Amino acid sequence: MKRTLALVLALVLALGLLAGCGGSEESAAPESTAPQSDAPEASGGDSAWPNGTVTVHAASKAGGSTDLHTRFITAAWSPLIGENVVVQNYDSSAVAFSSVAAMDPDGQNLLCMHTGVIDSYLTGATDVNPLEDLEVVAVMQDFGLQAIIASPDAPYDNFAEMIEYAKEHPGELSCAIATKNATHFLWGSIAQKCGVEFRMVEAANETEKLTNVAGGFISLGNCSAANGVSYEADGKVKVLGLMANTADADTSAYPQYTLITDQGVDYTSNSYIFLFAPAGTPEETLQAMNASLEGVTADEAYIEGMTNMGCAPGWMNLEDSRAALQEFYDSEHSVAESLGILAEGR
Repeated sequence: MKRTLALVLALVLALGLLAGCGGSEESAAPESTAPQSDAPEASGGDSAWPNGTVTVHAASKAGGSTDLHTRFITAAWSPLIGENVVVQNYDSSAVAFSSVAAMDPDGQNLLCMHTGVIDSYLTGATDVNPLEDLEVVAVMQDFGLQAIIASPDAPYDNFAEMIEYAKEHPGELSCAIATKNATHFLWGSIAQKCGVEFRMVEAANETEKLTNVAGGFISLGNCSAANGVSYEADGKVKVLGLMANTADADTSAYPQYTLITDQGVDYTSNSYIFLFAPAGTPEETLQAMNASLEGVTADEAYIEGMTNMGCAPGWMNLEDSRAALQEFYDSEHSVAESLGILAEGR
């Protein structure tokens, strides 16, 4: 049954719900259960955590990529803490941020979101500061390998050659972005770190990126490694290399490609799932929640689901999660400045 659920989710994702900013279609997702278990206890205060049903607010519509990530986590987490863990979806990520930030800091309501929570604040899409209005609970899985794609007749065959071409032809190459969202920051970061200039063209989701690059309307884009392989096999795009969160990422599933870091380009992406609690949540509650989440990464259905989605299971302890959040914030702040999209006072 677990394997079937994971495969159903992977199929939904392959049909177009993998852009990282959510979608509008519904999917069959793991259901949370709450068998009797020894829940982690928070020392001090009036009661131990958890104290009844825990709600995880997904900053995504049902069926979107963020929603699927959330449901794999919650389905595995519920039996570990011995309570129901339910998912609340939102049509607007900004509403999700502000709603959770205003809730009681008792550990019963959490926010699940990728690095877009940082980008939304820096660009002024929300006033919720993830460093001040929320408390990071844990950094979880990353979004796995991404392919950098170009049209089949592009005058370069890998990422390093593309960067050299871009340096010689400033502003000529266009790249597919969703304005002020994760892909905008991704290509802005590449431009900043590699010393090149791109023309940024709106392409809101993965399907739009793939079709526009395949049609020659946009020079460059990023997509899941699986989609890159599929489109290249059909002669629609050329894969220039793979991008990952670390320079030693496992690429054994795609032996025909190399990481862009192996091409001499010092660039890795930052695409993780975060869990947040409202600011003011007691330290002992944060520690208890974080510790209990480590067990999620050993759950068979979670592991299989992440693998089938092309993502890497993961968990960071509270100290490392805080350091990672600050590092991501500082990096995105620098990119927003370089792109001229940093909101006043941020």
